[in-house]
Amino acid sequence: MSTREIQELVDKVKFQGEQLTLLEEELEESKRVSADNKADEIIKLKNELEETKKLVESQEFKLKVNKELREKLANEKEEVATIKAKYEKELEEMKKKPVDIAVIEPSEEEIAKIKAEAEQKVKTELQERLEKEHEQEIANIKTEYEKKLEAVESKVTAPPEPIITKDNTETFKAYFANAYDAFNKLVSFISKIKDEDENNKMYITKTGQLLTTLQESVENLEG
Repeated sequence: MSTREIQELVDKVKFQGEQLTLLEEELEESKRVSADNKADEIIKLKNELEETKKLVESQEFKLKVNKELREKLANEKEEVATIKAKYEKELEEMKKKPVDIAVIEPSEEEIAKIKAEAEQKVKTELQERLEKEHEQEIANIKTEYEKKLEAVESKVTAPPEPIITKDNTETFKAYFANAYDAFNKLVSFISKIKDEDENNKMYITKTGQLLTTLQESVENLEG
């Protein structure tokens, strides 16, 4: 995966986050509009985000990122050269340092080995640093848009608050519509899962208890 492809992937996640932000603003401006269509859009965006997160977390993606990092390491010549110069300087100082016994100067093979170890150390440190930076960047993006997704979903699932006016009839209609819609969704949900959820009988019982409680509340109003 090239740098451009990685950037496109990051841009895709950012674009999804921007869409969630726009959707959140739309929900604020139109609270009384039915949330069903918005909920479908949120689910679609959530699925896209999940697919993107799976790609980011997959071993294949990590391998491609590591390959990209290795290519970047080839351009870190200045830092490698600095380390090499440091070791070469230390070797020269060791040669010049007076001692009481004969000093066996390092062979060309030993010098080459020291240089190779120095280069490998620098490459390893750079690779670990770049991998950590990429992982942190991806983690930050995921965390940010998961929070936005959660915030938008919470607003979609909550029924819109009716607008209070001087006309009690309109206010009643708004509350009644919300309650009626919520109850129909509850019944529809129980009906859809009746053959696949072992807790279905419990759901039906709880719904019946809710109706009983509502009936008692209405009777108390009449009294």
